[in-house]
Amino acid sequence: MDEKQAFLNAIIDEPDDDALRLIYADWLDDHDEPERAEFIRAQCDLASISIADPRRMALEDRADDLRAAHERDWLGDMDEISLWEWNRGFVEQIQVDTEANLPAACSLFKEHPIRELEVEILEEVSGLSELPFLNRLTRLIFELSAPESEEDEVIQLLASPRCEHLTHLDAYLDYPDWLHELAHRRPTSALVSVVNHQPTPADVQSLMTANALQNVTELSVGVGSIDEQLLKPIESCPERWTGLDYGYSWLTPEELQMVQKYERLKSLKLLWPVGQPFLPIEGLERLAFTYIQRHGMQPSCLQTLRCESLEKLSFVWEPRSEMSWEEEWFALGELLERLPGPCLELTLEQFQSDPLPMLTRLPGLENVRQLNLDRCALTDDGL
Repeated sequence: MDEKQAFLNAIIDEPDDDALRLIYADWLDDHDEPERAEFIRAQCDLASISIADPRRMALEDRADDLRAAHERDWLGDMDEISLWEWNRGFVEQIQVDTEANLPAACSLFKEHPIRELEVEILEEVSGLSELPFLNRLTRLIFELSAPESEEDEVIQLLASPRCEHLTHLDAYLDYPDWLHELAHRRPTSALVSVVNHQPTPADVQSLMTANALQNVTELSVGVGSIDEQLLKPIESCPERWTGLDYGYSWLTPEELQMVQKYERLKSLKLLWPVGQPFLPIEGLERLAFTYIQRHGMQPSCLQTLRCESLEKLSFVWEPRSEMSWEEEWFALGELLERLPGPCLELTLEQFQSDPLPMLTRLPGLENVRQLNLDRCALTDDGL
């Protein structure tokens, strides 16, 4: 094994240790790869500083420039990889269209601490089960489009030691009670978050009682899945439960009222409540949210929200005549001030006027740890 691969193997084995990445950056400097070394240092610095840190913009710009200029040299041919995400100088997440594209990712796995994999359509289970680096993954996302005969093979794979490090599982299986079946085939599990797009009462009961799922704290369900049969077992869920994630769908007033009937659910974090333009306020203060996406900012909604557990807040701008621009920003500033510290990832989408001048004047901005601007009209003054 050469010296470079020894460094990479150490980083892969200890992916949370930035010291190893920075030592490798020093080695790269000594071996005529200064741009790669600088990129690693820049991204490690970005991961360690707050959104309000005056160094952030320059570091982001420099990291983006280095990636644009050298990414092809660093990664090689990526035609069969749909998406990839850099984190602290290395690729840690990849997405492919089908399992047929996975062989092209093997060289990436050898040089990067990849822990998250998404296979958009899984047509042959063997393509996933034969992946040499499967045991390294902590997050796996896939939609099964294989024959029914392969559904049992998927359960066997997920229950095998090769998937023992998975903490987050998002599986779209047209297979009733698959989570219940998995729990009975796997004696222990590291899973803490499960996405089951069509859970059955048996699935939920297994989440409550099975040893294999004893660490799960969050359940994600798909569109139209919230009903009395699903909620009743959760009413008696263990104290470890913190999350009920309602997919990427509208949370209707009827569903909100249904959730509020269950005392245990009122203390759960309802993830992804992508509300209607005028989400009912009554009872909203009894729910603790971690992720809010809103179409329109609606001051009364912001003022009502509990925010001690809020981690992500996303606004898609939809101006309405009855809500003034100033009221919106004042309400957002009040919410930021109520946060317990620099914990919020804030995303602003489709703002037709530059939001930065107003944003920089908000109180509580130091509690925003990451700011994302998506399709916003930016000006030189704002930047």
